[in-house]
Amino acid sequence: MSRTHAAGNFFFLLDGEPTAAVLGNVGGGELKMEQAEIAHSTELHVQKTGSNASFSPISFDVSAAMLSKGLLAWFDLTTQRVSEGATKNRKNGWWGTLTADSKVARSKTFNEALITKVGGFDAKASDKGGSFNIQVEIQPELVQDVKGDGSDQKLTVTPGVKKLTKYNFRCGGLAGANLKRVSEVTGAGFTQKTASLLSGEARFPEIEPAGITYNDIKITLPQKDADWAFEWLDDAVRLGNYGADKERQFSLAFLDTAFKEELVNIDFDEVMIKTISEPKKENNKAEIAMVTIDLMVGKMTIKSNIT
Repeated sequence: MSRTHAAGNFFFLLDGEPTAAVLGNVGGGELKMEQAEIAHSTELHVQKTGSNASFSPISFDVSAAMLSKGLLAWFDLTTQRVSEGATKNRKNGWWGTLTADSKVARSKTFNEALITKVGGFDAKASDKGGSFNIQVEIQPELVQDVKGDGSDQKLTVTPGVKKLTKYNFRCGGLAGANLKRVSEVTGAGFTQKTASLLSGEARFPEIEPAGITYNDIKITLPQKDADWAFEWLDDAVRLGNYGADKERQFSLAFLDTAFKEELVNIDFDEVMIKTISEPKKENNKAEIAMVTIDLMVGKMTIKSNIT
């Protein structure tokens, strides 16, 4: 009798890439058939039959220290929306489960996938616990289950990614803002809508990109450094000066452990202030007065400098 295997060791590999991403969790990619119901005037029951077939999205979490160079480059291509996006933004690859001794137990291949959601690029100076998790969702046109062959899968992780943490970062932009003591930036990410086309001789629909929405972000810094934000809020919200000429740019760079090399750059464009919130203050409590600034984001790009 063959032995079972644990389902807690996952890897993810894009075609043509030498390094893999090690996943914290993964789900989806199931083949499913839609159900159609046909009513007959001469029958008391409703006849059920199969209809269109499709695959559910694949979602997974991956530690930033276990990202692959290829996955980071895919984020870059998607956010830049290059003119060749119809082909370049699509990826083939596979993910699977490894046994305790790194044998391939079972895997799934996917084809013509588009990224539909990315989140989790949060920077937090006080969190010295290590790396952080990136949430990713992709929508493939085709998924195939593959029985494991017991072969060895030696995972190679891009070395520079291991330096990527949420607590080493640098902020820039926002036209005259003092950003030297920003303690937290949260919310960075995007969602890409897709449209599907099913033709008469196709079993599965074609998936096409249909627009990207970029997440709004929040930055936290000392109240002492936020005079520029209060002035911006007053001008934009109270006086109504929030046109395109009043929008700003903001940048977030994740640094290596020596604070020298910029490993990942996230640039935000068409940025407008929404509000400023202050935490409830308690008398005689030993803490720094902080504020959180909510920013609306029109565009965003993610660029990796990891080699």
